Amino acid sequence: MMIVAFLGGGIAGIIGAACTLLFTDLGWGMALLAYFAVGYGLPLAVLAANSVTRSQDSDLPTPDMAHR
Repeated sequence: MMIVAFLGGGIAGIIGAACTLLFTDLGWGMALLAYFAVGYGLPLAVLAANSVTRSQDSDLPTPDMAHR
């Protein structure tokens, strides 16, 4: 999950940086900031959401089918 999140974030960061350069007059500094903000912010948000939902799933009762 972590590898997929960072690969997706890297691709989204490149697209965000390219769009920043093509559609705005902000320059290379803001394109670099967009790359790192999206490229690392998006995967960290996905991993944080995954850990929150995974911890809530452990509270569910599990069936005892192995004992029967």
